[in-house]
Amino acid sequence: MEGKVSALDDQTVKAHKGSWTRLSTDGGKTWSAPRRAPVSAPHGPILLKNGALLYAGKRFPEEDLRPVARDVAVYVSDDQGESWREIGALPCPRGYKWDEIHEAHPVELADGALLCSLRVHEKDTIATWLSRSTDGGATWSDPVRLPCDGAPAHMLLHSSGVIVCVYGYRHEPFGQRALLSRDGVTWSDELILRDDGLDGDLGYPASVELPDGELLTVYYQRLPGDAKTSVLSTRWHLPEII
Repeated sequence: MEGKVSALDDQTVKAHKGSWTRLSTDGGKTWSAPRRAPVSAPHGPILLKNGALLYAGKRFPEEDLRPVARDVAVYVSDDQGESWREIGALPCPRGYKWDEIHEAHPVELADGALLCSLRVHEKDTIATWLSRSTDGGATWSDPVRLPCDGAPAHMLLHSSGVIVCVYGYRHEPFGQRALLSRDGVTWSDELILRDDGLDGDLGYPASVELPDGELLTVYYQRLPGDAKTSVLSTRWHLPEII
C-alpha cells in the first residue's frame, strides 16, 4: 500500500479527484464510464420526486487538488448525472468561515421544500446546522443549529412523514445518535442508537427505510478489542411518541 500511495503524483490525483457517478441500466451488470460531478459530499446526491438528482457540496475547481472553502453549492442533473447545472448556494452560518463548513446533505420534504444539513466546526465540538429552501434549491435560509453535538448528518424522510437525522456523536459516550422531526423546525430528544464507541473516530451514518417501516443505519466504528474500525449497522424503529 505504501508503494501505491507514493506512486501518486499531482497529475494523477488531479485527473481522478472529486466526486463521480456511474449509471447502470441493466440492474448493475454493466456500467457507464465515470462522469465527474461538480461538487463533493460524503453521502452524494439525492433523488428528487421529479426524477432529477440534487447535489449539495464543496466545489472541485479544475486548477486545485482539493475542494475550495468558499461555499456549499447546489447542482441539479436532469439526465441521471451525465450533466449538471448550478442552481444555488447555501449561506454561511453566521459567525463562521467557509473553511469551517463541510459535508452537506439535503432531504426533500413532503411539501417539496428542501432541508440541508451542514457540518460546522465549532470551538470545542462539531455540530449540525440546517438550512431550508422552498424554491427547489435556488435560495436558502440562514442556517440554524440543531439542539445537539455531532456531525456529519444524514437526512431521510420516513414514509410516516418523520424526518430522520442520524449523526456520529464524538464525545463520551462515543457512538451514533438520531433526532426526529415532523417539520424540520422542532426536534425530538436525542435517540442513542449505540454508545459503545472506543473513541471519536466513528460516524458517517446513513439510513434507509426497510419494507416493514423499520430503519437500517450503517456507519463505521471500532469495537472493543478491535485494532481497526468496522462497518456496522443498527436496525431500529421510530418511537410511537413522534
